Amino acid sequence: MHLACSQLAAISDQPLSKPGPLGAYNSDLLTIDGNTGTQLDFPPHSIPLPDSGLANAGPFGKAFSDKIAAWQFGGEACVIDCRDLLDKAPKGRSPLIKKEQVIAWEKKHRPLGPGDVVLFYSGYSDRYYKPFPAGRRFIADPLNELAPGWPGPDPECMEYLAGRKVMTVGCDSASMGPIPDLAEPTHIAGLKHGMIWTESATGLGKLRPPGRLLLHRPQARQGRLHRGPRLCRHRTVGRKAGRVGPQEKTSWTCR
Repeated sequence: MHLACSQLAAISDQPLSKPGPLGAYNSDLLTIDGNTGTQLDFPPHSIPLPDSGLANAGPFGKAFSDKIAAWQFGGEACVIDCRDLLDKAPKGRSPLIKKEQVIAWEKKHRPLGPGDVVLFYSGYSDRYYKPFPAGRRFIADPLNELAPGWPGPDPECMEYLAGRKVMTVGCDSASMGPIPDLAEPTHIAGLKHGMIWTESATGLGKLRPPGRLLLHRPQARQGRLHRGPRLCRHRTVGRKAGRVGPQEKTSWTCR
């Protein structure tokens, strides 16, 4: 399962070469599971190949990272504030992000549509992504029912976004999927439509209000289900925010 991969991600650091007759430098080999840390999910992460005969199989089962159109990696950052949900659930369960919170954002700003990047900002990673042993609060403690889970959208919320033609999403939770029993249903609800998304992002609060251009910069590799991205935000400074003119300047910040 998706969450098991996040919890049991294999990380190893092994010596590759030492100074000696064959070389004058030291080299280590770092192996890390692709589902570790900040990452991009692509449809085959949960959608089987269309001719596999498996449940939930569909055409987007072939939409690996190298097959995603360039436009889908960027768009206007639409940050939906979900901080009111942080830790508002029993131990071992996630507070659910409902479509009503998305609709409330639309009423305040504008309707969502193609080209938008919806980002669920709960502050979870900013608070709990820390070195061990404190870092167990990020994933291990919620899975072991020692702490509340991370906020996550339920399947109905993902279906609503798909209905709005939103194809790029992100969150600062450990996973887009709520625990204990909606992790895979939420993934399938979005990925079956061809969505891609970033999990375990940080600093999403810096992207508010709307009008920032967000780019996902993955390492495109053939046949990959998920890759570690860099998130870049574009900021316009000048007389007319959002429109670059002769007396204005722009800047990019990547993390």
